[in-house]
Amino acid sequence: DDGMGKRGLKCYNCNKNRHFAGKCQAPCGYCNKNGHFARECQAPCGYCNKNGHFARECQAPCGYCNKNGHFARECQAPCGYCNKNGHFARECQAPCGYCNKNGHFARECQAPCGYCNKNGHFARECQAPCGYCNKNGHFARECQAPCGYCNKNGHFARECQAPSDTAKIVRKALN
Repeated sequence: DDGMGKRGLKCYNCNKNRHFAGKCQAPCGYCNKNGHFARECQAPCGYCNKNGHFARECQAPCGYCNKNGHFARECQAPCGYCNKNGHFARECQAPCGYCNKNGHFARECQAPCGYCNKNGHFARECQAPCGYCNKNGHFARECQAPCGYCNKNGHFARECQAPSDTAKIVRKALN
């Protein structure tokens, strides 16, 4: 016995009694390999993958907000989905902006299209034909087809302000 345990001396590398740090067999606290101490470790930074420093000393910008001085896990930037602080977008509990249910983002939503009622796309991306003129490329609310009563553009038959006898004359002329 070398008396180290009796005096309470401990290795500052592994915090155990019976040896000094120079004789310590504990693996490196950074890379977990034997033969050197963490302060001498040549393993690349766990954050930026470059040599010469440890992750806690890394000067690389935050992976979330791209600003220096902190890591992504410490970032105070607001969520990219709900704009509230305290979490990242991937952890956001805000409801889907399309179906209003939790657990997914709008881009992942499986709710059917609000126009054609089919899955796989949003109404704004729908390729179904217009419900008024039956042509592709626009929705009925954007349709430029003329009114079915007065034959003028800018409104639908249900919104037509033309006197009923004028509309009848126009309809007869069109038929």
